[in-house]
Amino acid sequence: YVIRSLAVAPLVMEGKIIGSLNLGDYGEKRFVPSMDTFFLSRLAVIFSLCLMNLIDRERLASLAARDELTGLFNRRELDEALKRAFSSHQRHKKDMALLFIDCDDLKKVNDTHGHDCGDALIRSVAEEIMRIIRKEDMAFRYGGDEFVVLLPDNTESGARHIARRLKAFFNDNPLVWRNSLIPLSVTCGAASTEAGETKKPADLLARADEDLYRNKEERNFAAQENERRRC
Repeated sequence: YVIRSLAVAPLVMEGKIIGSLNLGDYGEKRFVPSMDTFFLSRLAVIFSLCLMNLIDRERLASLAARDELTGLFNRRELDEALKRAFSSHQRHKKDMALLFIDCDDLKKVNDTHGHDCGDALIRSVAEEIMRIIRKEDMAFRYGGDEFVVLLPDNTESGARHIARRLKAFFNDNPLVWRNSLIPLSVTCGAASTEAGETKKPADLLARADEDLYRNKEERNFAAQENERRRC
């Protein structure tokens, strides 16, 4: 089966050629340079419109699922992903973990350097989270300066290891902003299904949030003690 004649029509979207519609035939005279190309051109236009509609739907779906600033999944997607991961945990009896991450002193950064700097800080945290987690893990912007990382087939120890890596990275790599170095730190809370106390997906999120709150309190207390000693 050898194609002996071929007609090629460009597929155009937003003024750019994005591909081609190729029609082949076993007959040598099915497609010839002198043939009328009107219907072929119309078919290419229809294909281009279909592709545009498909891409527009994909864009809308992405906007609905992703946080605009960071590109991470949003909080609504977290609810669904957590349900799926918890269901998988129950079926396969494999532990799962969750890491809650909070950016320290974002309000101070916004007040001192402006919200553009605060946005850059949030993006920096999101990028580092994505850099160090596994392919099967999922990262979400929970809201404001808070992030959640879902860790299937992992333990609380694994979640805390990621937390230590994040804290160490930001301790050594302040945010560079308009020729200034902005200190950047995070506080994390972790939880997993290992303890057997998780009855529903929301329990895991709540326990990680409680752990985050405790760690935040300890951090603030240590900072106050250091300030008292300096005075």
